[in-house]
Amino acid sequence: ADNVNNKLLVLLKKAGCNSLGIAVESANPEVFKQINKGETLETIDKPARLIKKHGMLLSFCFIIGLPEDNLERIKDSISFANKHNPDSIYWNMAMPYKNTGIRQWFEKNGRICNEIGKTSLSDGDFRCDEPAVESRDFTIWQRKKAHYMCLFRTVDDRLKISKAFEIFKEAKKYDELKDFSIWLPKGVIKSARRKLELLDKFIAYSRREGIKAAVNRGLFLIRGR
Repeated sequence: ADNVNNKLLVLLKKAGCNSLGIAVESANPEVFKQINKGETLETIDKPARLIKKHGMLLSFCFIIGLPEDNLERIKDSISFANKHNPDSIYWNMAMPYKNTGIRQWFEKNGRICNEIGKTSLSDGDFRCDEPAVESRDFTIWQRKKAHYMCLFRTVDDRLKISKAFEIFKEAKKYDELKDFSIWLPKGVIKSARRKLELLDKFIAYSRREGIKAAVNRGLFLIRGR
């Protein structure tokens, strides 16, 4: 993020790039210090604004459960995300990969549960995968609760209205019914807006390429999902 400036964004747009992602990881100052990114939250804040100013799509990546993280500190990441309103957010879980500082931290200060076959990356489903680590201040249950709290409070795209009942059951399990009730009307509005955006894109595409091509394109995208 510290290399993003007006000149770079102009060149990227000329090259056909229309989106940029920033790995924030955590917006809590104490947690952010632990990951040694070589930059500050302030140096992330400015480029995030520039990307939006240039009309490009902005995405953020966060990691839930880094060293020194807990249920209260994760709220700073939620606030940071909502302040910038990115077009997409990836809420990933901390993974203790071998030969990394995070693994050493959890071996000393926490517990590595079961990392076999797991990844830190979110897979597109709203359900929370079993976390691979926990600490005294951030238990397995709390990490799962944080996952849903992050999704609800940022109206994440993984929360589909069509799966509202399944989402409700998960919210109840992790004491997130209040956030669920706040998300639900916002989710309905967001879903309606997305459908209108898709309709606009379909109309524009059909005018340019023809109705048949637009229908085929739509079917292709639906099958891909």
